[in-house]
Amino acid sequence: MPRATLSQKDKELIAVACAVSAGCQRCCIYHFKMAFEVGATVGEVQQAVADAESTIQHADEMMQRKAYELMDVRRANVPVAVEATGRLAALVKLGAAVASNCASTIAAHLALAQASGATQGEITVAVKFGQMIVGKAGQFARELLKESHA
Repeated sequence: MPRATLSQKDKELIAVACAVSAGCQRCCIYHFKMAFEVGATVGEVQQAVADAESTIQHADEMMQRKAYELMDVRRANVPVAVEATGRLAALVKLGAAVASNCASTIAAHLALAQASGATQGEITVAVKFGQMIVGKAGQFARELLKESHA
């Protein structure tokens, strides 16, 4: 296998896109700064962000299609969802926020879960499911990489 020949700038542009896709604000702050420090232009960073946005939109659309397929319903037949409230809704949203890796969204939904009366144990379960799902996605990517080089 040929050795990777990515420059530090290339690596930081990849990291910018990963940080945006993961919704990690702290990662964005760090990698945007690093990208500019190693010579990336505003245009190059904007392209990395646009590429991340495109990827996010595609992944979101694919997951929505899969969700409706698993429910065995046509998307057009599903009524517009009403914003759910209460303890379970807060826990569901907290788990989703952890899986989306957005610090401000995690903090907001953690506060909502606590305010809804969710116990520390329930909150821990929601957080652990979010972490587990993200870990499984990474594991799947590593398995695909191994298979492609087998």
